[in-house]
Amino acid sequence: MWEETDFISNIIKLNIGAPLYTAPSESNSLIYNPLSFLLTYAIAWPVGLTKSVVGLRSIQLVYVCFAALLATVCCGKLRRMAFPQREIQNGGLWAILAFLAMFLAATSPYVNRFVHTLHVDALSLLISVISFWAMLRYAEKATIGNLVFMAACPAVGFLTKQFLISWIGVMLVFLLLLDPKNLKRLGMFFLLSSGFTLIAFLLCYAVWGDNYIFWTVEVMGGERKAIVFSPDSYSISISRGIDHVARAWPEIFVGVIGAWFLLRWGEVRKVGPLVAAWVVLLATEGFSSGAGWSVLYHFGPAILIGAILIFAVLPQVWERASGEIRSVPRVV
Repeated sequence: MWEETDFISNIIKLNIGAPLYTAPSESNSLIYNPLSFLLTYAIAWPVGLTKSVVGLRSIQLVYVCFAALLATVCCGKLRRMAFPQREIQNGGLWAILAFLAMFLAATSPYVNRFVHTLHVDALSLLISVISFWAMLRYAEKATIGNLVFMAACPAVGFLTKQFLISWIGVMLVFLLLLDPKNLKRLGMFFLLSSGFTLIAFLLCYAVWGDNYIFWTVEVMGGERKAIVFSPDSYSISISRGIDHVARAWPEIFVGVIGAWFLLRWGEVRKVGPLVAAWVVLLATEGFSSGAGWSVLYHFGPAILIGAILIFAVLPQVWERASGEIRSVPRVV
């Protein structure tokens, strides 16, 4: 109820033409950025579902299904990048198995507990997978177009959930490790990603004014402006973050196993920066989870991307164990 009530309130506002962010005295606005509400309404309106809770929830599951599908595509892309001279058998069967596993990770009752409800997490999950896919595209082909696409992802994430701005740091680490000498490209990405995010922020401010600042900055930040160790504080607590990492460890460890095999057997120059970026994402989610109690759902994107890591390498593990590895000639 704590989330769905306000989500439905925003849908009602869109139905009647009221602003999403109203005066603080009305106490009738949500602390998250507006993209999830706007996109959900845009999908629901043509099919007459703007007054159906079931329909609105179903749209969140559509986001989850697309996230699982794109994660499956990322599995194949990452596998080919890590093992360019190896061909797997029964690729279609592996793809089906990967999709089912991705959907399972995307709907984990612990770390993705709100994706089937009216919450911003379903769209946040999809945008996070798109961000990882963007990094894979850039690792395959380092073009300006792919860099711009990658730089736009944190801004879209920010418009959905403010914590997703951390993708700027994740992608900076990825670019630095991918090509340490190309500082010009690194600076270009930082300027582009920061600029896109600033434009997104200013656009929201232009539409909703100071009310937007109050709900999404002042209330979202609230007393969580300091970093402390004590678990009893309303500030960001390091000890709470550590506790959340420990509680989410079974799901996190799946990605750790995948990362270890990728680094051991794969093309380290290509997959190493992606693995490092995943670790940074996990660290940022652990940090942000320290803002509250039992907020394991902050780990959702990293858990799904960790599942990508292990399913990218699992066919190689299986075929090594059964002695069925086949090599293919490198295309020059």
